[in-house]
Amino acid sequence: MWGNWVVRVRAAGTVAGTVQATLPAGGPAARPAEVAWVVVRAAAMEPKPRAAWRPCCTRLDGPS
Repeated sequence: MWGNWVVRVRAAGTVAGTVQATLPAGGPAARPAEVAWVVVRAAAMEPKPRAAWRPCCTRLDGPS
């Protein structure tokens, strides 16, 4: 299973990149998810797009 998210700059409404995750068939106990992100060069050093992967990783971790 996998997930895909679009990273947007809310104020401008523009797309800044994507975040993708590949999840193991056996769930988080089987092995960790693999996460990748691509951010456009103009937004790469902005704090919000750089931090976009954090909420995705939190969701992938599941309930604590």
